[in-house]
Amino acid sequence: MIQGQQFLLKAVLLNVVCDAPARCIVQNFTQFNGFFGCGCCMTKGSSVQTSARGTMLSYPYEITDDNAKMGHSQLRTHSETVKYARDAFLNGKPVHGVKGFTVLTDVSYFDIIKCVTVDYMHCVLLGVQKMLLQLWTDNGNKNEKFYIGDYVGVLDDRMAALTSPNVINRSPRHMKELKHWKASEYRSFLLFHSICCLQDMLPQDYYLHYLLFVESIYLLLQSSISRSDISRAQLLLAKFCAQMDYLYGQRYETYNVHCLLHLTEKVEDLGPLWCQSCFFYEDLNGSLRSLFHGTTKIELQIVSAVSIHQQIPFLVKKVTKRSEVEQLYHRFKNNSKHQNREYISNHMLAVGRQIECHHSQATRRLIEHAHGPVHNVKQFFRFLSNGIMFYSIKYQYVTKRNSYTVEYTVNDLPQFGQIQYFLKTQMQSGTKYLAVIKQFLVVDSTTKLPCHFYEVKENGQTDVVDVISIQQMCYFACLTTSKKCFIGKIPVFIECD
Repeated sequence: MIQGQQFLLKAVLLNVVCDAPARCIVQNFTQFNGFFGCGCCMTKGSSVQTSARGTMLSYPYEITDDNAKMGHSQLRTHSETVKYARDAFLNGKPVHGVKGFTVLTDVSYFDIIKCVTVDYMHCVLLGVQKMLLQLWTDNGNKNEKFYIGDYVGVLDDRMAALTSPNVINRSPRHMKELKHWKASEYRSFLLFHSICCLQDMLPQDYYLHYLLFVESIYLLLQSSISRSDISRAQLLLAKFCAQMDYLYGQRYETYNVHCLLHLTEKVEDLGPLWCQSCFFYEDLNGSLRSLFHGTTKIELQIVSAVSIHQQIPFLVKKVTKRSEVEQLYHRFKNNSKHQNREYISNHMLAVGRQIECHHSQATRRLIEHAHGPVHNVKQFFRFLSNGIMFYSIKYQYVTKRNSYTVEYTVNDLPQFGQIQYFLKTQMQSGTKYLAVIKQFLVVDSTTKLPCHFYEVKENGQTDVVDVISIQQMCYFACLTTSKKCFIGKIPVFIECD
């Protein structure tokens, strides 16, 4: 029990919860019975009949003069919650859902309400997003307006045709495997796949309602969030939660849906959603799993593996110089050493072999117009920037991924395009590394899109820009049925799957 409390304390101090909605960690403090109410505010759940013998808890969107834009009751505070805990301890019965004290109240400057987050991995992805997908495709909802189960085959075909960038680790899986989807797959579907794949499939009212959810989560996942982003996300989430009852029914105003109303508060208190989620800990679970094999004495296997890792530096010092053991050690150590990488600037590398290039006169004119006379040109096909590998269309060894659609700048103006190849050019001013990019033109979409998505088309123009002008990798999707192409911005690149 003491070890469990220590782990919980570490998790809270890192502003990360270790299970599903925020209620889980609040339970350790307030001992909610699951139906008394929310751990962030005073909203109480109400019982809703779901079948002849079944009920569930609903958290309706509250509309009053004081909280019309928030949708929930008065927020809990640290001082009030400590008072409720004291009263509950003295009286022997819960007060507003609080049953007693926790060791966390002894942590200096720790606010038991503001310092406990809503984990978006469980609440948003494995909660609301998973619930919506199951509602849309469950055969039990055949008579509902939002049912799209008859089009699951079309949805699978659309998703199978997608070529995600390499920053999205998992390729889309079929809907029949939905119960096996990981949280990262729900995230990719939420932010990217669903926007183009659900068009003309999900009824318009439901699609527009879903886009409120998509755009708000994107805004709160950005690496840099402005005050206006938070205000807009709060408004979008309020609209999304307020319409759940009308579109889906009161029984789907779940606790996870209610927790969406508190996401902007948590971002203001603790930072973007990605820096307070469980993804990092799930990644560590994978590392921990590699430390044991089989099911016998697992704890001893883990301790032994950790001990070996810790002792390797000391054992290396005792290895005889120029011995076979030393050679074996260096072979393992240098096994991952990268070859054919050429330094460009801080955190930028040209990757792979470089070949002589005989480009067209039009491309040469573009280069010379922007950078001056060219003496020698070599071509390469991969470029590493800040740990992200950009490929070009002419790189033939990766065909199922689109890691060449980018946002870049020309004369400080943002543009979208696809990298054809890279150039290393020798000029009077020195060596320059350039990217030849086929430009896309953003067009007015006939379908409403979230703020990070754009409908585009090729305009036949080619730009030759310095690789430093490449801002970020983008998501690209093309619908074969409508011939529409879309580009989506990726909110953050450092979140672990």
